[in-house]
Amino acid sequence: MKIWQPERCCGSSLRTGSLVVGSLALVGAVLDIINGCAGTLAVVVSMFGRLKIISCLKDVESEECQYDTSHSAVYFAVALLLAESIQVIACSMLIYGIYKERHRLMLPYILWSCVRLATFLAFSVCVVVLYFYMPLVILILLSAVFLLAAVEAIYILIIRSQYLKMRQAQSDVHVILEEESADL
Repeated sequence: MKIWQPERCCGSSLRTGSLVVGSLALVGAVLDIINGCAGTLAVVVSMFGRLKIISCLKDVESEECQYDTSHSAVYFAVALLLAESIQVIACSMLIYGIYKERHRLMLPYILWSCVRLATFLAFSVCVVVLYFYMPLVILILLSAVFLLAAVEAIYILIIRSQYLKMRQAQSDVHVILEEESADL
């Protein structure tokens, strides 16, 4: 089965499109890190706190419930910041690899994007299971996750095409060098 391989990206060369994709992903990751440092922790603590308070109303040890809630929120925020930090590193390697025409530096971004795509799809399955409890909210969330998954899949295809093109160009150079050295 042959995977679709774009030749151009939005009317520009594949290299330019790949640089734009890498730059957009890098900017998004940096903004997510800034958002995570500035506000996500407070929102997550508030959100988890409300959910935990409902279940802790019947519990006598409410201080312990609040303690567990704050730890869960901190773990979630740290995981989010770690994932976005990996995204920043992978995007930086992608941009540098495209700029210097080193196709192996593009692999971390491709692999990380595949992990992100798998996460989006796994999250979609979980959301479908939750659909029976809150249909409208979950349907909106599911639409957003599918949109993110589609964008991530298109990004992977564009970057993969640029990777294959660069790898092919580099292997052609090696073949030509071998042929010239054989003639001497």
